[in-house]
Amino acid sequence: MSTENSNLFAQIAAQQQAAAAAAAAANPVSYIPASKRDEIRAQTVLKIYAVCHPVTPASGTGKTNHWTLSFDIGSGRGVRLDLQPNPQQPHTNGGSKAYIIISLLDYVVTSNAVRYDPVSVTYQRTVGWYIDYFASGGRFRYAFTSQGVGCRQWMIDTLKLLADVGEINNAESELARRALAYTWPDNRAAEPAIGTYF
Repeated sequence: MSTENSNLFAQIAAQQQAAAAAAAAANPVSYIPASKRDEIRAQTVLKIYAVCHPVTPASGTGKTNHWTLSFDIGSGRGVRLDLQPNPQQPHTNGGSKAYIIISLLDYVVTSNAVRYDPVSVTYQRTVGWYIDYFASGGRFRYAFTSQGVGCRQWMIDTLKLLADVGEINNAESELARRALAYTWPDNRAAEPAIGTYF
């Protein structure tokens, strides 16, 4: 292969990588399994849980819990919304932009949850409605700190937003938001790290 052709292929590969990165930044939502995307989005949400996962060395600084939202879709099944830092998408704050993993589960709350707080919904919306609502309001345009933390602040902001617009029970949302200001299971007050909306 000539050097000219080799350079052309390298340019094309670089352009494809840049296009893929731009697409990921514009739509940072992945569905698991991807083949069930439409089925997942069509599920009606009966209740929402703020789920606290154990502290692990991989959870940001290794000193705080990771939190996710779990949508109860009935029949003992759930859909998890998991906001994670994407190291391939750096942000000017020194951290990484968020990507969102939406997973169909055969349970509502994971058995290794340290705690979970139920929040009643006001209306029967679909999973897709919530995803689109968050995306259209810029909730997914979020960057974690340079230490890779920030999910707790995102959860607090999101639960407050849903309560403020009347989508979820305000008192239950408030209880969940208070729980997010602690680490578990030691019940130690810990100010959430604040990421950056962009």
